[in-house]
Amino acid sequence: MGNQVKVNGIQDLNNYQIGVVLKDIGEQLLLEKGVNKRNIQSISGKNVIDLSFKKMENNRIDLFAYELNVIKYGAKIHGYDPDKYEAVYTLKEGELYYAFNKNTDDKIIQKWQQALDDLKTDGGYQKILNSY
Repeated sequence: MGNQVKVNGIQDLNNYQIGVVLKDIGEQLLLEKGVNKRNIQSISGKNVIDLSFKKMENNRIDLFAYELNVIKYGAKIHGYDPDKYEAVYTLKEGELYYAFNKNTDDKIIQKWQQALDDLKTDGGYQKILNSY
């Protein structure tokens, strides 16, 4: 895939068929940024990651717009070699968060935050990310 795909800017994505999860952020971002709807193939249902890799393997889509760590992990669990694929364009960078019920005791939230901070300080957080 990576040898054939060249993306220097968002408009270059119009040269490819792109798989997305139906109504997911990838689809929304592509449309917001002006990628032509006919270049976007929405996929829904179970096993969208596995289905997307099958479509790439069979040259039905060229790219798949999804979160990088999730797609690498999904590739592994579905028997695909994630090293055969590469990220060619970042649509948006963001952070992931934990959400708590607004009635959750502040002491519990503080414990979670401290545990996360400790993981980031001692390198455990990055080690977990790297394992996926």
